[in-house]
Parts: sequence; structure tokens; C-alpha cells
Amino acid sequence: MKKLLFINVLVAVAITWVSCGGNKSNNEPTTFLAYLKIDMDALQRGSNETLPVLVDELLWISGSDTETLLKYGFDPEEVDDDYELYNEKEEWVAYTATKNTTFRVEYDLERFNIMRRELELDDFKHYVFSYQEKYPTATILANITIDKADKVIRIEEFYVP
Repeated sequence: MKKLLFINVLVAVAITWVSCGGNKSNNEPTTFLAYLKIDMDALQRGSNETLPVLVDELLWISGSDTETLLKYGFDPEEVDDDYELYNEKEEWVAYTATKNTTFRVEYDLERFNIMRRELELDDFKHYVFSYQEKYPTATILANITIDKADKVIRIEEFYVP
């Protein structure tokens, strides 16, 4: 289990590092860790072929990265779960997912176990609605990949042990 956590942390750090490197400037897709929720107002005005989402970018800090923890105001001695999420300012940005977006989820909300599978747009909508119904104030932690035109290429729910 710790090996899986370590691998997930390394992937998250690598993705966050790449996104902080300014990938958008060279027209490459950008991947970043963020909280995700459905933009309910836009959903009512939109079509069934799209899913308007709001994302708030975060920084994942490994519990072993003392320097970065201190830089962002965390006490390394008080880190729970071997990581911290840093969000300097809550700032929700609107994007649109489509049937061409890849959706990958980690959890089975009915049985509360890990399922790790890809979903189609309609199934992902149902998943997020179910999630928000079950946890009204919660958001989904996900890696979001955006192309140079700010279209959502991939939404991958982030596994948190």
C-alpha cells in the first residue's frame, strides 16, 4: 500500500512540476492537479453533448519535501497522510468537457472501493452528480489535462488513500 502511495505521489509531483513549468507557452497540453465540480448554472444553459466544469488548481506537496512544506507555511512535523494540498487562493476556472474527453474514475461510490475505469461523458456526469449528492460540499480531486485551446482532454480522478 505504501509503495502504491509513493508511486501516486511521484506521479502527482511530476504532473504538478510539468504544469508549473509553463507548458501552455509552447502550445503543449497542460496537466494540473485541481478540485473539480460541475458548473450547475452553465449545465442548465448547455447541451447534452458537453459538461461544464469548474476547476481550482492545487499544489501537491509530499510529506518528505520539508523545504517545500516550509515554503508554503506547513509544519513538516504536523503533516498528515504523507502529503499536503496547497491552494493559495480559491479560484474556480470554467472549462468544458465533451464526449471526446477521456474520463477516468477511481472509486465505486456504491461500494466505496476502488474501481479505476474509464467512463463515457454521460456516465461521468452521473458519477459526478452521485458524488455531489452523496457529499454536497465536496469536490473531486483530479488531474485535468487542457489543450492549447483550453478544451478538456482528460479528467482523471486522483487516488487518495
